[in-house]
Amino acid sequence: MIYRKTLLFLALAAICFGCESSNVTTSADIVGRWTTSATNYEDRNLEVTNDQVIFRVGEQVVILYTIAKIKKIPQKGNWALYMIECEYDENNEKQTQTLSLFFSPNKGGAIKFKNNEGVDWKRKV
Repeated sequence: MIYRKTLLFLALAAICFGCESSNVTTSADIVGRWTTSATNYEDRNLEVTNDQVIFRVGEQVVILYTIAKIKKIPQKGNWALYMIECEYDENNEKQTQTLSLFFSPNKGGAIKFKNNEGVDWKRKV
């Protein structure tokens, strides 16, 4: 009986040590759900979790990325540029995409996409 329990424990331990875990640490600065009142984006929102970036229209998930790497680059003032390397599957093939977001902690936090700095996104509370 003890032999079976030991064997079962060793098998489970081997499986767990073989599991891949994410070493990505997402900054608390950008974690949360983000919305904007900008024209053409009112019904859209962005959610950043510890390991995913999720784009939604209303509550429907449109794009789901897995975060592979994050790099924070300080900018002028209190802004920081976050370069988020994401992975996703397209036609059963792994693809990568880099999202570039500016973040400012002012007024509860704001982000802007580097390719669309005219739209301010605020953290939804």
